[in-house]
Amino acid sequence: MKDYADAADRRPARWDERTILTAFLDYVCATVHAKSEHLAEVDARHTPLSTSPLMTLAGLVNHLRWVEYYWFQVMLLGEDDHGPWTEGDPDREMRIAVEVPIIQLLGEYQAWCAHYRDLIACLDLDTPSKRPVGGRSVTLRWILFHLIEETARHNGHLPQHLPEQLERLVHHRDDDAGGKAVGGRPGAVAAREQDLDGPQDPDRADEDGEQVERVPVLQCIAELQEEREQRRGLSAS
Repeated sequence: MKDYADAADRRPARWDERTILTAFLDYVCATVHAKSEHLAEVDARHTPLSTSPLMTLAGLVNHLRWVEYYWFQVMLLGEDDHGPWTEGDPDREMRIAVEVPIIQLLGEYQAWCAHYRDLIACLDLDTPSKRPVGGRSVTLRWILFHLIEETARHNGHLPQHLPEQLERLVHHRDDDAGGKAVGGRPGAVAAREQDLDGPQDPDRADEDGEQVERVPVLQCIAELQEEREQRRGLSAS
C-alpha cells in the first residue's frame, strides 16, 4: 500500500481472510491512482455529463478518500464526524475537489489509506461498529467488503487509456459521417496530435500552418458520444 506503482504485482505469502480483504481493497485503491495520476488538470476537473455537474474525476478521488475516513473513523470507531460535507451540502467533498491539484488529492488518498490499514491491523474482523447501519452494528469485515465494492464501482467511472478511447471514438465518428474527416482532418491524425496529458498550447499549428483547436479530452469524448446518440435518435425516428 505504501507504493501504488506495483500494488497489482505484489502477491501475499498467504491468503487468510484478512489478507484477502485488505489485499483486494489495496488493489482497487491502487487502480484509482493508476487511472488518475497522469491526467491533466483540465481533464480532472471537467464534468463530462451535463446532468451530473458534481461528477468530476477529481471529485471521485476526493470522495473515495473521505469514504474511507467515514467508514473507519466515524462508523467503526464512533468518532465525531469532521468530514467536509454539511447538511446543506452533503456532496461537498466532490464540489471542493476541483480547487485542489489532482496529484495532491491522490497523495492524500494514498496516505490516508495507508493510515487506515495500520489502524485496523490490530482489530479483529468481528469488531462491531460503534455506529449502527440500518439499526444495527456491522463488523469490520462488512466494512472492508463494502469499501471494496464502492471503490471498485467508482473505478468504473474513471478513464483508462484515454488516447486510445478518444482515437476509437473519432474513428467511429468518421465512419458515421461516411468517411469525412473531423474538422477537415483525418480522425486518427487529429486524435494523435492532441496533447492528451499535457498543458494545452494555444499557439500550436498543424503542418499547413493553421491553428489546431485544443479541446479537453473528456469534453471531446462526451461531445462525440452525445453526437452519436443524437444520430441514433434521428435514425430511429
